[in-house]
Amino acid sequence: IRCSRSVFANEYFRTLAEASWLKYFHDRASTDLAACHETNFRNLADQGARAGPKFVLAHLILPHHPYLFNEKGEVIHSASLSNQFDYQARLWEDRKQYAAQLQFVNARLLQVIDSITATSAVPPIIVLQSDHGPQLIDGLAKAEQRHVRLANFAAYLLPGAPAGLLPADTAPVNQFRLIFNHYFGTTFPALPQRQYYSSFTHP
Repeated sequence: IRCSRSVFANEYFRTLAEASWLKYFHDRASTDLAACHETNFRNLADQGARAGPKFVLAHLILPHHPYLFNEKGEVIHSASLSNQFDYQARLWEDRKQYAAQLQFVNARLLQVIDSITATSAVPPIIVLQSDHGPQLIDGLAKAEQRHVRLANFAAYLLPGAPAGLLPADTAPVNQFRLIFNHYFGTTFPALPQRQYYSSFTHP
């Protein structure tokens, strides 16, 4: 469910524009990023009321930079779908704005989850997980940088599941395998839990 009909909502065209003269049309052809995030939250909250079985995947860029919201959800910075990556220069290091936007995202997600659980005809399975931790560098040794970057967050709503279905050290590569095996009778084997780290300077 796209937040807009903008051509820049398509990653291919957005990348093409960034590398060509098309970038000069950003302001006319793109969509406000803060408004897009709010639309995504509303669309996600509405999924519980949709009829029938469903698998919903929502990839929310927040709390990733650019930092657009304060802790109250007020928009403090403007960016668009097309120029959001103009703000990549070490923005992880603005830890105060990162924490403020994270507080807003946490509160908004709790509202979304409450809406989904209240409107679902069948108790929903909800998996909330990050794809990586923050890219913090300043003041951290190399080992600490890797630890923070690989510190994924995960939380689950698993109706009727036995305690310990997902061990505390379960990596993202196995989370859905264990969930599908329990609820849907699949037999996916567990995969090795390996971690791969790549820096921007030495990919």
